[in-house]
Amino acid sequence: MRVLAMFRVHNGEDVLPKVLDALVGWCDDVYAVDDRSTDGTAQILHAHHAVTNVVHARSDLPQTPWLIPEPPGLELLYRMADFCRPDWIFMIDSDQVVQTDINIPAMLAGVPDDVAALMCPMIPSWDDRDYPDMIPLMGTAESMRGPFWRWRPGLRAGTRAIHNPHWPANITEHGRIGVANDVRLLHTGWSTLAERIAKVEHYRKLDPHSELNYGVPYDRALLFGYAYDEIELLRSDYRRRASGDFDPAEPGARVPIDRDRLAIASGYGRRATGFHPGVDFAAAPGTPVHAATSGTVSHAVNLDDGLLAVTIAGADRETVYVFRPGDDRRIDVDDRIDAGTEIGVLQAHDESADGFLHFEVHVDGEHVNPVRHLANMGLKPWTPSGRPRPVSGTFPPSSPCAIIV
Repeated sequence: MRVLAMFRVHNGEDVLPKVLDALVGWCDDVYAVDDRSTDGTAQILHAHHAVTNVVHARSDLPQTPWLIPEPPGLELLYRMADFCRPDWIFMIDSDQVVQTDINIPAMLAGVPDDVAALMCPMIPSWDDRDYPDMIPLMGTAESMRGPFWRWRPGLRAGTRAIHNPHWPANITEHGRIGVANDVRLLHTGWSTLAERIAKVEHYRKLDPHSELNYGVPYDRALLFGYAYDEIELLRSDYRRRASGDFDPAEPGARVPIDRDRLAIASGYGRRATGFHPGVDFAAAPGTPVHAATSGTVSHAVNLDDGLLAVTIAGADRETVYVFRPGDDRRIDVDDRIDAGTEIGVLQAHDESADGFLHFEVHVDGEHVNPVRHLANMGLKPWTPSGRPRPVSGTFPPSSPCAIIV
């Protein structure tokens, strides 16, 4: 079992020793591309005993960050791997530190032959003196990343200028994607709100229309579900939650999908094709869908593709549930629904092994951010910390739900 670790780095001396130390003992080779670092990165790479191969970009080239574009940088690492021909490749960013309590080579040796790549959780660090509890009060900010794949001849990088996955664009031609929850990536970048705001501003300059990010704007993913022009609202909500000032919640109010089963497949907000007025939760087929709050069914209709749309009207809000039902339960107009009542179960979608629930909240006839609405009630509509869940069959995570306004 031979494991090759690879990464690119530009001015990473602050965390690079920790990154390299975490690879010792289970990586047989460590290859790095140093993109014109001007700090102590080069010296660290040459002095560390884990590093076996370093490629340096010419230092006389312009000192703009990341002179080597992402696709050529990935291709360079892939072709370096072709000389090594390892059993497994492990690729990370230079600000990600591996955390695990298991023997990684032994884990890789036990991966079924039909698995071509593995995803694992990426856990962000947080160290903001002004907002010390932003994580977890505003969300976990955790995600799944794909750092592991089996080496095969002919693997190639994606062609996007930015936001290609680390694993090759054609990796699924060689097998399915698995999950390694016992290996975690501690992401040491973006550990303050100011850093996240700066990253949003940077991406907006590079890609104003989010064309390189599958049409999904950069703000809400980096700013805990808030838009760039809602930063003051984010700060205000944080202060409220930190002080325990939550909106009133009736008995039985809950997240419509069990937290330990869900993944957020598509968030609320602007898209390249319009505005997504809800949040799409993904979960395994057979997962129950519950009423978040009580009310009377004002709308229940079958849509195209076998979808069921149910609207429950309460005293001050409406909640909307659109999903493909996996049972024959009947929901009729004028039915009284208590908070927490099971209103159906999810069936798998044609484009994924998961089921999807499109969930909206309307206040005074206008849709609002359902994640913010539930979280301000203290309900935490995200997966518990430490176990983010991938969306089956869609990478990057996205929902096949096409409800746009």
